[in-house]
Amino acid sequence: FKEGKNVGSVLCRLIPIEQRNRSAAQIVDAIRGKVEAIPQIDKVSVKGGSAVATAMGGNKDPIEIIVSG
Repeated sequence: FKEGKNVGSVLCRLIPIEQRNRSAAQIVDAIRGKVEAIPQIDKVSVKGGSAVATAMGGNKDPIEIIVSG
């Protein structure tokens, strides 16, 4: 019996930029640090929306977290 790897995915849509005190990039960095600290996780990919949209004062793209292990 051979076990395959499991993959989980989480998608987070942020509240509007004017209602929060951190950028999407800052939130992505915070999430990445916390998820990478979980010892049972083999690989993690945390992606935010486009940097251009963030720089323009908002970002309509969600944050995507993909965890495998």
